[in-house]
Amino acid sequence: MFPLLMGLTTGAAVLFFTRLLHVGHRRTLLFGSILAGCATVGIFHLVSFQLTQRTLRELWVTKRAEMQQAQLLSPESMPPAPPASLWQFLTDEARRGRSLPAGLRVSGGTAWALWAFEGLLVLTGVVGLVSFAAQGTYCNACHRWYRPIRTGQARGGLAKKMSQRYNLPQPDVIQYHISSCPGGCSPICCECEYMEASGKTPVVNIIWLTATGRNDLFQLLDDNHS
Repeated sequence: MFPLLMGLTTGAAVLFFTRLLHVGHRRTLLFGSILAGCATVGIFHLVSFQLTQRTLRELWVTKRAEMQQAQLLSPESMPPAPPASLWQFLTDEARRGRSLPAGLRVSGGTAWALWAFEGLLVLTGVVGLVSFAAQGTYCNACHRWYRPIRTGQARGGLAKKMSQRYNLPQPDVIQYHISSCPGGCSPICCECEYMEASGKTPVVNIIWLTATGRNDLFQLLDDNHS
């Protein structure tokens, strides 16, 4: 669970910077999220390596001073030497075994496989979150993401009026999501989601509106709720 949460946190950070920098190219977002996920996994292991190295180095120095004072210095009595590299740290960790909840312990190839699985969970969290957010509408004129301005559900008479006005197949319920470009330089996007006639498959119909069309739609929605 922790690797997945770590991936979601990294994904949220990627989304924050993509919105801040107004990055809208979806392949760039996908490539960047994969790089961020790999970097997260690498940094996690690097931090673990540095902490272990520091702890073992301090233990080595302390133990060596104690053994010298007692004149019992011998290679067998010394603690494990600090790992010299990240690869050595991972190799030693896999050989000694990794502790898991419920008292379980894995070593060797199983430890490496577990690391790979955890890395995939991190990537799943990052790429999944970024890919989901990248489904939104992007304005190519001002290079900014659309912002939601109104969301709701149309039923009964309102759904019928919307269907007649926008040539929809007159579903019983329409879930609408209205968003607009922050700079106002592109048409307003109205996503209408409803079930097809069989009632099994959801359909999304995108309607592009001018400022006048948006006002007309808002008037229709407001009249129904008044």
